[in-house]
Amino acid sequence: MKKVISIGVVAAAFTLLLGTPAMAQSVQGGIKGGVSFSTLSGLTEVISEVAEIDIDQRTNWLVGGFVKVNFGRFVAVQPEVLYVRKGAKAALTGLVTESVKFNLDYIDIPVLLRLQTGQDTGFYVLAGPSFGINVAAETESDSETEDISDEIENDTGLVVGAGFDLAHILIEGRYTQSLTNVSKDEIGPTVKHRAVSILFGIRF
Repeated sequence: MKKVISIGVVAAAFTLLLGTPAMAQSVQGGIKGGVSFSTLSGLTEVISEVAEIDIDQRTNWLVGGFVKVNFGRFVAVQPEVLYVRKGAKAALTGLVTESVKFNLDYIDIPVLLRLQTGQDTGFYVLAGPSFGINVAAETESDSETEDISDEIENDTGLVVGAGFDLAHILIEGRYTQSLTNVSKDEIGPTVKHRAVSILFGIRF
């Protein structure tokens, strides 16, 4: 059911994006993808019964599309639809040492304000909210893989970043921080995503 709802939300988002040309002076679109270095704050408290815990970043990936709606030369709004893998690694040391990966997959829909030195080329900065729909969640260890989708919430976050647009080629860095708890355990510790991402894209 969650996946059906997610597909419907993404379809509606694309319909909205495709309907924006009449509202703006100029509309451009493209695709982008890259790597992210993600972690989950609060995991130490969630698994605090383990004698020693080392939480580390995971190298993950993200891919998707965007539409850039220009309002003059220097200002644009940039909605995106991205498939993003988030998560972290935890090394658990107790009676047995074991490495556990947290794989949390989201469809993220950032809506970003973009300030740019030029409409078609140049440096830009961007910031805005991102609305994430969880579509899969699991823990992966040497011994087993466990589905934890029922324990994970959707995510609302904040994105800030900067990049350079050169002849339709984009190079961008961004930081994403959860603003809400992604754990459904309301009485437990707060768990939030954090990620630094490097993206490359093509603007049509």
